[in-house]
Amino acid sequence: MKEKILKLLVKLSPGLGEEELDFFNQGGSLISKGVIDSITLIEFVSLLELEFQVELEPNDMIIENFQNLESIVALISKKKEV
Repeated sequence: MKEKILKLLVKLSPGLGEEELDFFNQGGSLISKGVIDSITLIEFVSLLELEFQVELEPNDMIIENFQNLESIVALISKKKEV
């Protein structure tokens, strides 16, 4: 799942390089690096919903759910269980 999310991040921010992707893969913050902000969050959520066939609710749109890859994986996994 992490690899698919990384591919979506590249689609969202085509300028991301291997160094940034490695940083995110090792738990680095997507928000502090500016990859996800209030504007890109909406597009990213749409990409996640399409890719993983889940529906994210407005109450899912909190910083903690999009802080890093692990938090996104946890959110998607939780939604797939429902």
